Amino acid sequence: MFISSSRRINTLTVILGFTLAITGCNSKSAQQKNDGPSASPNVADKSPDKEPTDLANSLDHRAPATPGNSKPHPYITKDCQAAIIVHPQKVYQSELLTEFLKSETIKTFIDDDFVGQFINNVGVDIREITRFSLLLKNLPASRQEDLSLAMIFEFSNVADRTKIIEKHSDLLIPKEKDGRQWYRVRNAPPISFVCIPDNKTLVFGSDLALTRQVVSKPAARNPLNTRLIELDYQNRVGLVVGKRDLFPPGLVAEWQENVRADNLPPAFAEVTTIMPELREASIILGLSPDFYLELDLITSNAGNATKLQIMINDSLTLLKSSLSVVVLAPPEEMPAALRPVLQGILKFLAQIKLQQSQSRLLVTMKVPSEQLVALKGPLDQLLAASIPKAPEIPELHVVQGKVTLDGKPLADARVALHRSEPGASRVFAANTNAEGIYNIKALYTHGEFIGAPAGRYKVTVIKVSPSELNDEEFARQFQQEIEAGAVEGNSPRTSNPPYLVNPQYVSTITTPFEIEVQAGNNKHDFSLTSDPPRKK
Repeated sequence: MFISSSRRINTLTVILGFTLAITGCNSKSAQQKNDGPSASPNVADKSPDKEPTDLANSLDHRAPATPGNSKPHPYITKDCQAAIIVHPQKVYQSELLTEFLKSETIKTFIDDDFVGQFINNVGVDIREITRFSLLLKNLPASRQEDLSLAMIFEFSNVADRTKIIEKHSDLLIPKEKDGRQWYRVRNAPPISFVCIPDNKTLVFGSDLALTRQVVSKPAARNPLNTRLIELDYQNRVGLVVGKRDLFPPGLVAEWQENVRADNLPPAFAEVTTIMPELREASIILGLSPDFYLELDLITSNAGNATKLQIMINDSLTLLKSSLSVVVLAPPEEMPAALRPVLQGILKFLAQIKLQQSQSRLLVTMKVPSEQLVALKGPLDQLLAASIPKAPEIPELHVVQGKVTLDGKPLADARVALHRSEPGASRVFAANTNAEGIYNIKALYTHGEFIGAPAGRYKVTVIKVSPSELNDEEFARQFQQEIEAGAVEGNSPRTSNPPYLVNPQYVSTITTPFEIEVQAGNNKHDFSLTSDPPRKK
């Protein structure tokens, strides 16, 4: 359901850091009520309360006007520092995407590969989401700390949301509190809690205190919420807003050190001095049906805004030069349909406009819908040539149950089902949670699915010392070695870690467990002992 290795925090930090490192929301300017762009500081007094006069109407690439009727975001808490808000239904129902979906190949890619994967992995159909909100309290001060965040899925339709949670029941323990359904998530940092406040909402949170605050719908009138209202967030396809306090000094110092170690060119290395000086920003994404992107940055002084402009210009020049070389002298192995796509991207890059006024930098991009639609044909050809035909997946049936060792729940064990008939190599497996509960999954090249095909299986149960291999690495090696010949009777090697269960349960030859998977739901409990009788 979520990233499951020690890379979770690093990956999320990099993604969010890259997205939010250029966003901020200063308290003073966020509290202003005005109809124009965000306030911009004056070079002399460095105050973010002064509105520049030469930017408001200088570019025709600005995001189009919206009704301006947004109300406070209901889930914002007083200590929320940043927000990423997307309206998936608006994206899916937009004129631009509707035009692209007229292509069966593109529709298959989006509906089956993208939307379908999301449904299989998370249990949520993004086409039913009216609003997705990611709220951050702060980024971690170091790699050892977790993110403090909440994710809210708001749906257009009324449905039993427990089915989404039950899809990942091997990770969750249901709780009831204050009439709401609460779940404790295991082994999925930074997410620790899930609440179903009503049949149209799901709330995921990293810690209980923050999740409870979010679920209570405080609609805090803090600078972040004020800024969201100014940007009319309810009528935007997507936007990012934050405040500088999102970044702990320790994290900024670590980023600065990493950038210095990379020996970047002088112009790019300046980012180490600019990052702590950001004061206010917003990112707006829209489809109207033209595509537009607006990035409004305010730093502490005009010098830093100039450095930002130089870095962005240098990056664009480098990117356009690299793409131009590929377009003019394409490699032999490059698909012919890729060339017009790259040419289209070059046209898009030419639409990016930058303008500085004192300490404010406005970056805008507007791509007419006709330019985007012109790429439908080449994209269709590319996808048709590159998307492999998905193998047929047999009908799968739920297989779940409980594993105990000497009468006590066995947590973090690997339960695997092996076809009894000779020659079968695919393994259907799952890890047990803290209560010893497992829910078998089938892993295919194009996704992970709940259940196993009907048939007879031998069942192995493995648990190794947690210091030897993490879950992700063990599962990977286990699958590889099973398919390499472990089904013939040899125990999976997995670098020969110390087993925490009797080796008899590890091999398909010696395991005492064999089950029949039938149509429907299958429940099989396995009781292990430290000293089992030898299989005759």
